[in-house]
Amino acid sequence: MITDPQKRIYNYYLRAFRINNGNPFRPKKKFDDLKDDKKNQLIKLEKFFIKFPHLLNADFFDAPYKLYSDDKKYYGLDFYAGNKGLSTCINYYKFLQQTNPDNQLDYIKNSLKFIANFCIEKNISVSSYTSFRSVAQNDCLKHLKEHSISWYCVFDIPKFRDLLFDLPKDEFELYFGEIDLSSMEQQLASSTEAKRILKEGIKKITTFVQKKLKY
Repeated sequence: MITDPQKRIYNYYLRAFRINNGNPFRPKKKFDDLKDDKKNQLIKLEKFFIKFPHLLNADFFDAPYKLYSDDKKYYGLDFYAGNKGLSTCINYYKFLQQTNPDNQLDYIKNSLKFIANFCIEKNISVSSYTSFRSVAQNDCLKHLKEHSISWYCVFDIPKFRDLLFDLPKDEFELYFGEIDLSSMEQQLASSTEAKRILKEGIKKITTFVQKKLKY
């Protein structure tokens, strides 16, 4: 029996293979023909994504095709279900940090969805997102560190930029490593689509979250 999350995982995996080899993709609807080894890998992946739900997106499965320059054009479910899959995904997000924001539009859109869902879950407004703490540290900093959200969100989410620029340099580097925020801000300012998507997206999620808040 294939669960709905497993079907979603398989279609992300199938999409990555098809699209990154220049072929059209059509979601698979019937799963009766899946072999036992693939079913076992899907079970393993489902458990992984229950633990790290923010990583269940197209970027995770696109990562090896985008990051590696070798001739390999196929990465199986066993690759994604292993440690190499996770490390490749994390390295891909680190790579995205250094690229033009217009090259990561899906990541930015998914980041805004993540923030909206988080605010609804915690019953807070988007304007309160950067000050919210589950424990000692602001949750938004944890989201950045875990690559739940794109760094480019920093410059349009209320008070996010100031929070990071006000961190002591040694504390910032200990938490995030060496990241040139000023350079990233300039890249976003000179972008074409990313800047627009962020501004429009933040307005949308702000209104959407406000309607969902429980008082």
